[in-house]
Amino acid sequence: MGMQEAKYWKQKYGSVENADLLDFVAHQLQVDAEDRLDQIYDIFKTHSFDYMAVIREGNLVGLCSRTQVSFIMGSRYGFSVMGKKKVSDHMLENPVCLIRGFVIREALSWVLSRTGARFYEDVVLSNESGEYLGIIPVPALVRLQTALMEEKYQLWDKLEEERASAAETIAPLLMGEKVFTS
Repeated sequence: MGMQEAKYWKQKYGSVENADLLDFVAHQLQVDAEDRLDQIYDIFKTHSFDYMAVIREGNLVGLCSRTQVSFIMGSRYGFSVMGKKKVSDHMLENPVCLIRGFVIREALSWVLSRTGARFYEDVVLSNESGEYLGIIPVPALVRLQTALMEEKYQLWDKLEEERASAAETIAPLLMGEKVFTS
């Protein structure tokens, strides 16, 4: 799959490095920081994604996680006791937020260098003015990194072939032999 994606991005953008982060947004769903956990739980039950943006007065304040909400709501008394709590009390704060114009290498370096559980947290995409554009799943960025590496390896192989060809042409000259070309 990576090779096909690399070819697609190369055709569309000229290089994988020029890919638009907006192409990797999986969804744009968001919840209000004042929404209750039982409401969020119901949303997660009807969708397949793992994270949603938590917004307060139009500004991103965190992410809510399917795993965390399910854990809280899945306990014996979780639904009745915790269901009325606000999502803002049980969200992942300080999510990684990429700006659409980021250089792909820098974005990947930043996101994929995280360690521990934070590595798996999806990423929020916004435009330059901070407007929320959607959620990018980490696996999409890992595939992008793979496609970027494949593109670089192909370039490296091409340069190696050119170097070897040039060496074959130059070697006789260096040894004092006459080379005739037609």
